[in-house]
Amino acid sequence: DSNSTFVMDGGTIKGNCAGADGGGVEIYDGATFTMNSGTITSNDGILGGGVDISHGATFIMNGGSITSNSVKPDPSSYVLSNLGGGVDVYESTFTMNGGTISKNTGKRGAGAYICSGTFTMNDGTTIAENKASSYGGGVYVDTSTITMNSGTISKNTAKDGAGVYFDGGTFAMNDGTIAENKASGYGGGVNIRYGT
Repeated sequence: DSNSTFVMDGGTIKGNCAGADGGGVEIYDGATFTMNSGTITSNDGILGGGVDISHGATFIMNGGSITSNSVKPDPSSYVLSNLGGGVDVYESTFTMNGGTISKNTGKRGAGAYICSGTFTMNDGTTIAENKASSYGGGVYVDTSTITMNSGTISKNTAKDGAGVYFDGGTFAMNDGTIAENKASGYGGGVNIRYGT
């Protein structure tokens, strides 16, 4: 509900399926989700197979793993579906201070899809081995702000922008590593279409 708080200190959220957004966890309308430990795995949704964050919500990931989640097409809304296999962010804030986002699948932003939001990666964070069928194997950024202060984006695959696909906004890489990503088309590490 609006302005609620969910703190995950351990445990597993596994094997759930949503007919809409947030296969594992859905956070919206100013709510806050703090993940300190635990696992979100093998969940399935339309947007955000593992976690969906929207409309002024906040997701703080200090540890744990978001792994092997997936998203699928929605026949009624082809454009706004199949995004953010691990994490989908819309008009919200995602701060990653620790933990791993890995082995998730989707059309765009298999690891994380950020639209009209803010994403910050800090020390001890990993986005790896995610697979997008089109753009942004690790991270897809759409008219958003991404700040990479540290962390690793590696071994992700996509058609274009295997590590990061950047489609508008601001991307500041202050430190960290983008390595060993593989694109069948453009931008193995980073593909910048628009923005600064």
